[in-house]
Amino acid sequence: MESAHEIDSLGRRGWGADDGTMSDPTLPPEPSREFPPIEPGPLSEPPAVPGFGPRPMPRTSPDTGTPRSRVLALIVVGILYLVIAGSQNLTAIFAEKPDPIGRKPAGGEAAKLLLLLDDALSRGGLVTENTLGNTAASQFATTDLHPADRLQAVLVLGETDSPQAALDWLAAVESGQDLDSLRKKLVAGLAWQKDVDRTDSGSEWAAWKGKDGPEIDTEALADAEAMEVLYSLGPDALTTDQRTRLRDRYGWLGKLALAPDDPNAPERRALFADAPWAIALIVLVLMVLTIGGLGGLTMFIIAAIFFLSRRMPRRFEPPMPGGSVFLETFGVFLAGFGLLHFGSGVVAMLFAAPPTGGTVATAESTAAMDAVLRWILLGTLLVQWLLLLTIFWPRLRGVGGLEWRNAVGWHAPRGIWREVLAGIAGYFAGLPLLFGAMMLTLLLNVISSWVLGKPAEPPSNPMLDMVANGDVLVIVLFLSLATIWAPIVEETLFRGSLYRHFRARHGAFVCAIATALIFAFMHSYGPLMVSPIIALGFIFAMIREWRGSLIGPITAHFLHNSTIMVLMIVGVQAMK
Repeated sequence: MESAHEIDSLGRRGWGADDGTMSDPTLPPEPSREFPPIEPGPLSEPPAVPGFGPRPMPRTSPDTGTPRSRVLALIVVGILYLVIAGSQNLTAIFAEKPDPIGRKPAGGEAAKLLLLLDDALSRGGLVTENTLGNTAASQFATTDLHPADRLQAVLVLGETDSPQAALDWLAAVESGQDLDSLRKKLVAGLAWQKDVDRTDSGSEWAAWKGKDGPEIDTEALADAEAMEVLYSLGPDALTTDQRTRLRDRYGWLGKLALAPDDPNAPERRALFADAPWAIALIVLVLMVLTIGGLGGLTMFIIAAIFFLSRRMPRRFEPPMPGGSVFLETFGVFLAGFGLLHFGSGVVAMLFAAPPTGGTVATAESTAAMDAVLRWILLGTLLVQWLLLLTIFWPRLRGVGGLEWRNAVGWHAPRGIWREVLAGIAGYFAGLPLLFGAMMLTLLLNVISSWVLGKPAEPPSNPMLDMVANGDVLVIVLFLSLATIWAPIVEETLFRGSLYRHFRARHGAFVCAIATALIFAFMHSYGPLMVSPIIALGFIFAMIREWRGSLIGPITAHFLHNSTIMVLMIVGVQAMK
């Protein structure tokens, strides 16, 4: 005989209720009067992320992978990342700087931009002629600049003021005095020649710290001699070598100093042909600042209100812990990126190394080496497109196409244009955070300059170098990588794969900060310059958490990179 409390396969009592009466197993059971029914199941809902609303759906099942594959992926990713990110950033910190003795002057591009604007605005009657000339010269006023940099003020004053003003500034440079204090004396009508005896200045003003200690920069001395001849005796008194020196070392400013004084002379007007680019750059900068400032502040306030009132929806669906396939995806990318990064360096060392063993480089050998380097660069940019294939690693691991797209965020259940607009709104809402990161970068550089006792040198910018080089094919390839490859590949890897893997075990803010740091130090800007990249990575991750879809972060990434590239191209055209 069966027990009086036997439970059938549907969980209902068969017979023999507690009160001794018979119950019909064909009837639905009565609900408990003491406790509400409990829904059994292995899934549990994690607590809501602060500031976000409740999760609309439970966690998805674990991603593909085993505990063993996850541990192995963690080890491989950790080693590869430390090697690649370390080499990227340590190179920016400890890379051997070129010997500053004899280097060309730097900073003349900004002076050119100001003089182009001064010419265009004065011809339009908007400002008095040479209004911006003093501003262009004042950037070279401090005494802690390289001697060749300070000499650029001589050329600027010779153009915007008079030959005598140029000679006075030259006297100030050679006396090692601060140009600002001497400028005040000039404004007061005092004769500088009474304050500065150029015959006793010697050559100590051209001393600079080189690789082997303080050394006289003979190139700067020769520059000063050519400028003295130019502004005391006139351009006809210059030798051919002195003319070539001013053109080659001082670029646009040197050519302007040698041009005829007639403002309508063809040679002089040709030098101001880039004025439209200068105006376009200023207009673009003002537009970016206005739209970005007003739009960013507005969207930031709206986002803050929704966040603080816990009305910000979060549509990202994290998986249950246990998978490894998306961590593996990041590891595959790191392996490919490292192979490309170090492989291109090895190829450059083998086929484009400078001469050694006392061999003097000739013009022909230098040109040949530059040609080889160009082809290596083109090959590197082309091969980098192949890294796009690494994002499909889960498909090789057996993940279905629809499952993979949903997992990494390549979907738009509410419409693709809504996600695009959300990406734009999210980017604008994050602009105040990006601005704060830029201010932090400036502060860190000021602190670094104070601690080290010298101005912090800006890191080399390969993007700017490529655009300034003027190679059309290189520029086209680089633009495609910055505006297409980077938004697609980097967002799929960092906010699609890596963010998803971390979210299985951690909250949104922890994962956003972690992926932002990993993303930032994959770039070769160095610790002092990386804060804006961290801010961008955090913004993109928050858009991913908010929308669930990856279309928004891709849009924001594209918007940022495109804006930077447009400003860079226009700026290079205006200041080259």
